[in-house]
Amino acid sequence: METIAELVDYLQNLGYTFRQSESGSFYCNERRIRVSNHFSKYVEKMEQTFGDTDAIDFVFHLDTKYTVEDVEKRLNKTLWFSKLKQGVSIQHSLFERVGKIVYISHNEEKEFVTVSKENGEIVNYDFYKIRIL
Repeated sequence: METIAELVDYLQNLGYTFRQSESGSFYCNERRIRVSNHFSKYVEKMEQTFGDTDAIDFVFHLDTKYTVEDVEKRLNKTLWFSKLKQGVSIQHSLFERVGKIVYISHNEEKEFVTVSKENGEIVNYDFYKIRIL
């Protein structure tokens, strides 16, 4: 999804509803989700104000694009992490530079995946950089 409208439409098709602010940002009515073209401290504010650690902020900046997998990771990271245990093949988003990787384990709370690279090196990568093939 390359535009705010595409992402909001996709999320609405999943059953979420949004209201638009004067600044042009979209806020979800059912869950703490923000979709915007500018950065803010939305997630931090939700955590400080409501203790909500599941707030999501989608920011379109310059050439930002979100795939369906990117959106699903943010909406339900527990489900995404559970797929890793099913023996799926994975790839780093910068495959050309990183090369082939193999899943070893993960830490959902800290949001990283431990992998083995082709050279045998064990590395932790941010889970947003890992794609399931």
